[in-house]
Amino acid sequence: VEHFFKRLHELKLDARSIGSTQIACVGPGTAESLESFHLHCDWIPKTYNAACLAETLPVDSPSKVLWPRGSRTQDSMREIFKQRAVDLQEAIVYCSTDVPALLPDVEAVLARKPFDWMTITSPAIARSTATLLGDSFSKIPAAVLSRQVADEVIRLGGSVGAIAPEATFDSLAEAIVDAEHERTKR
Repeated sequence: VEHFFKRLHELKLDARSIGSTQIACVGPGTAESLESFHLHCDWIPKTYNAACLAETLPVDSPSKVLWPRGSRTQDSMREIFKQRAVDLQEAIVYCSTDVPALLPDVEAVLARKPFDWMTITSPAIARSTATLLGDSFSKIPAAVLSRQVADEVIRLGGSVGAIAPEATFDSLAEAIVDAEHERTKR
C-alpha cells in the first residue's frame, strides 16, 4: 500500500486517480495500512491469501482488476483471474531482493546457540533464509504464515513447528506461544 501511494505521488497523482474503484485487500493488515491513506477496504477474503482473493472476489468478466504487487509475488492470482476471464493488469510497486549475508551479530548468536524460532512469511523468504542459514536452517523450527510456506520450508529441508491459523502476524505470534505451551506440557 505504501509503495503504491508513493509511486502515485511520484507520478503527480493521488487517491483521486483511482476514483470510485473498489478496493480489495488480502487481509486485515493490508486494510489497516490502506486506512492510513484515508481509504476503506471494500472486500477481504475469508482466508487471507492471494489465491482465495482471486477465487472469491465478487467480479465477473469483463471486469478489470489492477494488481499492485511485489516482484516476487506468487502467480496464483494471475492464473485464477485468467480462468475467470477477468482482465488483470499487474503493477510491480516494489522489488524484493535477498541480502547477501547475515548481519555479524546474527552470525555471532548462531555460533553460540541456535535461535528457538524463526518466522517465515513467504516461500521467497524461506528460500532466502535456507541459503543464508545453511545447515542451521534445519535446526531451528520455523513458525510460518500459511500451509504454502510450510510446504516450501519442508521442501528445503527445514522443520515447521507452528503454522498460523490465519495469515496475520498476531496469529503467527499466537501459534508460537501455543507451540511453546504444548512443548512445555510434555
